Amino acid sequence: MVQLRKIASINGIRELLFDETVLEKRLANHRTDTVYGIASLFNGWRMAKNTMLVILCWTVCSVTYFTLVLLSSRMDGNPFLNFMYQGLIEVPAAYMGQRASDRYGRRATNALALCCATVVCIVLVMIVRDPASEMATTILATVVKFCVSITFFAVNLQSIEIYPTCLRQTGMAVGTIAATTFGIVGPYVVHLGTEYDVRYPFLVMGLSSAVGIFAALFLPETLHQSLPNTLEEAQTFGKNQRFWSLPKAPPKSRP
Repeated sequence: MVQLRKIASINGIRELLFDETVLEKRLANHRTDTVYGIASLFNGWRMAKNTMLVILCWTVCSVTYFTLVLLSSRMDGNPFLNFMYQGLIEVPAAYMGQRASDRYGRRATNALALCCATVVCIVLVMIVRDPASEMATTILATVVKFCVSITFFAVNLQSIEIYPTCLRQTGMAVGTIAATTFGIVGPYVVHLGTEYDVRYPFLVMGLSSAVGIFAALFLPETLHQSLPNTLEEAQTFGKNQRFWSLPKAPPKSRP
């Protein structure tokens, strides 16, 4: 009580509205919140499916992202400029990711960005061995980085919003841990290009992005949705959503 009175005096409160007896009664009836661990992310079929899809999206983004960063110094042209282009493109990618996610939804933004990355990687596989296509290769590799950066933005939102309040930090942590863990594949993908065939890194990135499209499409949409607050709500979240639809903003209430 001494400390409480001291805090109250600092905040300009002369007298507390309760004494030690009232405080003891309130603490006796206080309930501690249940702590949920990583296993709770797999509680029920729908949550387990969403968790696996989120991990897969994170993995695709991470492998593609780190491969592009490491590959920038091995590509034709100035390695410093290649790296700079890939760094600068993240600024408009973050803006575009925010605008698209808030207008068309997280799921559509994620899937469309991965689809664009897949198409560009296919084009790169066809032209990367041509010395005359050096500038085009650099530009298209930067476009892939642009798409992957948008995907990173969207999957960040999805990792937070598909889980209930008590599991959001855990779900986000599991996604980032998976991204960091599987990101170690990046140097080996680059090694395939330097030791065997320069097309292999773009082939791997294209195939992984294609897999990521399906993972993104089967995640529930969270834009304009009532997000889950409890474990029970998370187990049914997205169950009644239509697959071929875009999220609609709720009607504005008239004053």
